[in-house]
Amino acid sequence: NVFYGGTLCQDILTLYPQRLNHKVLNLPKWHFAHDVKIQKNTSLYELFGKENILVNSFHHQSIEKLGDGLTVTAIAKDSVIEGIEDLNKYLVMGVQWHPEMMIDKEPEQMRLFNYFIKKIQNK
Repeated sequence: NVFYGGTLCQDILTLYPQRLNHKVLNLPKWHFAHDVKIQKNTSLYELFGKENILVNSFHHQSIEKLGDGLTVTAIAKDSVIEGIEDLNKYLVMGVQWHPEMMIDKEPEQMRLFNYFIKKIQNK
């Protein structure tokens, strides 16, 4: 996001105390912390095939101003941006959760990795 000219909120709870706690450290790393809404017509929606998924959460920073050319692909109930992509580039995507920590308990998170592998193989 910063590379695209956007900005970061340095600490979500300091600036926005009413927001969800996105830095959930008292649960196992694979455990769900909150859900995110996935926007239709995005690669993230294409690979999950649904509008809502549950994710883990360990971050205290978030996107404040979205960078030029980026699209929000996932958002938490408190309006914190959880996913972005550049729809004009071949493979620029980012998520705020950690799917690599969830795949043993929640295999659908492996779809993110499979998506990247498939895209790379087809390039």
